[in-house]
Amino acid sequence: MPNYAPRFAALATDYKTFVMEFPQLRAVSLAQWILESGRGFSQLSQQYFNYAGLKFRNEMQGFAVPVFYMASDGGDYYCGFADNLAFIRGFWRFMDRSPYFGWKAHSRSAESYLNFIAPRYSTNPAYVDKVLNLLPEAHQLLGMVSQPTPPTPPDDHAGPGTSEPYTKPIVSGFFESPNAESRNGTTISRIILHCSDNPNLAQVIAQYQNPKTQRSAHYLVNKDGKIYQMVRDSDRAWHCRGANANSLGIELMAARNEVMTAAQQTATISLIRWMLSTYRIRPDQIFGHRHAPGYTGGVNGTFCPGRLFGDTTEAALKRWVSQNFWASPPANPNPPVVTNPNTSWVPAPPTDPNRRWDF
Repeated sequence: MPNYAPRFAALATDYKTFVMEFPQLRAVSLAQWILESGRGFSQLSQQYFNYAGLKFRNEMQGFAVPVFYMASDGGDYYCGFADNLAFIRGFWRFMDRSPYFGWKAHSRSAESYLNFIAPRYSTNPAYVDKVLNLLPEAHQLLGMVSQPTPPTPPDDHAGPGTSEPYTKPIVSGFFESPNAESRNGTTISRIILHCSDNPNLAQVIAQYQNPKTQRSAHYLVNKDGKIYQMVRDSDRAWHCRGANANSLGIELMAARNEVMTAAQQTATISLIRWMLSTYRIRPDQIFGHRHAPGYTGGVNGTFCPGRLFGDTTEAALKRWVSQNFWASPPANPNPPVVTNPNTSWVPAPPTDPNRRWDF
């Protein structure tokens, strides 16, 4: 028998007696977990009882908690389970989600089930064959047969078990700004956050559509949590002088010295999580305008992002990033709304009403 992590051997024991609706899929699903977890030795398995590389989705609330994990293909939020039984229940809850609707009609055999879910579950065209090659091993592990055919070992570089990207939040409208240019192939590697210094969404959109302002952002997040886009991600927006080439700019609608609303914060977190996943950006590459690497205006050139994150310091933003993108949020994430501290600091007024501050 191959060598299994003790935790994975215990998983097979638990699974053997687990009451399930489709017991004919017990062995093939275990074969999936053998492949995805490297027989239980993957970090996701060891740390979070996640043997299938399941990424966290909203439907998993109550079954798992979201944990940020840096996999071989980049960082993302994955499911963290309390124990083996929680994983087993969570796996089948995961399969009951909309991307896999219809799998029950294909449950008559391992081959039928795998052929149905594989295009949604994995980007590897050989995924079905890899799992089927491990099916005899899964049968033996479950004690169903005594002498299985020697299996093909799992791929040493088997990645996470789902190819679903983190879902982009709804964009309520696209109002294209002329104040943009091509990135010329530069890789997106940073996210820069801004305070609009004007809570009026229509006025900000009008300013960004005016070529004279020479200012724009990729996304605007209104106080009600609605998201609007003004520049395509593939293009360079003019939002942070000296740091535009490799960054995405998010502008939050707020008056000077205001903090985010609860709806605004929730929407911003969802948008950033999608960006982190899609562009493989590390959370430590999230910056406020005045502290962005490469920004040529200096910390005294702008007050932006102001007090959006509680106060004007870089430390306030880093705390917010740590709470929402590095740490493991609760099963029902409800991020706390930052509060405005008692401080007498007042930023200097902008010198040009069309530009509001030196960007």
